[in-house]
Amino acid sequence: MPDGIRLMQQSADAFRSMGALTTGVASIGAFTRLVLRLPDPSTIFKGPLGVPKRVAWSGPIAVDDVKEIGRALQGTVNDVLLSAMTGGLRRYLGHKGEKANGLNFRAAMPVNLRSLDDMANLGNQFGLIFLSLPVGIEDPVERLAEVHERTAALKRSAEPVVVYAILKLLGVVPLAVQRMVVSIFAAKTTAVMTNVPGPREGLHLVGKPIREIFFWVPQSGRVGLGISIFSYDGHVRLGLASDLGLVPDPELIVQGFHEELEELKARARKTGR
Repeated sequence: MPDGIRLMQQSADAFRSMGALTTGVASIGAFTRLVLRLPDPSTIFKGPLGVPKRVAWSGPIAVDDVKEIGRALQGTVNDVLLSAMTGGLRRYLGHKGEKANGLNFRAAMPVNLRSLDDMANLGNQFGLIFLSLPVGIEDPVERLAEVHERTAALKRSAEPVVVYAILKLLGVVPLAVQRMVVSIFAAKTTAVMTNVPGPREGLHLVGKPIREIFFWVPQSGRVGLGISIFSYDGHVRLGLASDLGLVPDPELIVQGFHEELEELKARARKTGR
């Protein structure tokens, strides 16, 4: 099973394996944390949104190279990519003269709640987890270890199931309540981030090879930064969509992402010696 599918599936599988009492307690705890969680700190990534958007995308990165980094530095493919992305955001803040030390802000990440046996059925069944990104950690290896620890803690969280229940409820409540809940969620996150594993082998369309596939995750509510990671045919690409008024030059974040990956690769080679 691809690493990205395992990440999206583990939280739901672990939750379904719990007993009724444990499930109830976990759900209450997750709901309480969601409600009481403080808003994300004010940064240049948050603010009023306009209509114009900007997009940028990375060059192709060999999945095998990312796996090699993960093996050397004790992290998954997802950990490596998320850590490099977090480092890219940190570098962008520095480029704009903003302080990043000690900074954490959250990325809302979709989590699949459908069992693997039901993957062919139509309709959406996903919740959200709110991953706190350790932007304040400068050392890339220390940051990778922290990302690994935080994602591991979320894998057994009831949070995505609780969010899914809230999203279903929003469909039957008045519009004013919907807007209030969306505003609450938006205040607690800075970005929407997703990691989707695509086909492992190249596809063809009317006899022509499909060389590349790109996508950008839509920003939800009042969130102005969308980050997407997509793997296809042995390579992975990063896509970044931003609000023009907040991040007019997302290509600088993508550049920082590549620089962070190169730093992780260099550190991994030193570890392997």
